[in-house]
Amino acid sequence: MTPHAWLMAQVALLREGRLAHIDAGHIAEELEGVAGRNRRAVRSSLCIMLRHLLKWQYLSHARKKTWAASIRKAIRRIGTRIERNPSLDQTLGEVLAIEYQWARRAAALETGLEPASFPRSCPIVLEDGRRYLDQLRAPETLALFDYAQEPEPRTTQTKCGKGFVLSHSP
Repeated sequence: MTPHAWLMAQVALLREGRLAHIDAGHIAEELEGVAGRNRRAVRSSLCIMLRHLLKWQYLSHARKKTWAASIRKAIRRIGTRIERNPSLDQTLGEVLAIEYQWARRAAALETGLEPASFPRSCPIVLEDGRRYLDQLRAPETLALFDYAQEPEPRTTQTKCGKGFVLSHSP
């Protein structure tokens, strides 16, 4: 029996209420594996988003369309994972702090700037990860990373959460 077929058979047993016939130990392992994959996916997307937000903020004269696209994609992926797995929201703040350190190092390497050029700790403070993601996903925030047209010089700023301040045209 393939792993997928086994899993579907276990699902059928659960739905039928035949709990005495399920393979509880392996189901628990499978669930832990799924949870781990979801956490890793959120961590990866956070690191990418933070790295590109740092470059966006600190290299405003050299912004790239790929950074904007990457930020938008990461925001969407994080939001989708949290919507599908609400328990991820509970640890988002601590994961954000850890991933920020990786993003900071990567941004320093990619830009040639000294790590000290970037804030030592993450400028985004999450009290409620879902509310923050809603704010990131708001049309006015995503519009900051919209390159339908060539970017114009940035003259005003918009606060994005409690940390990053994104410059944009009025």
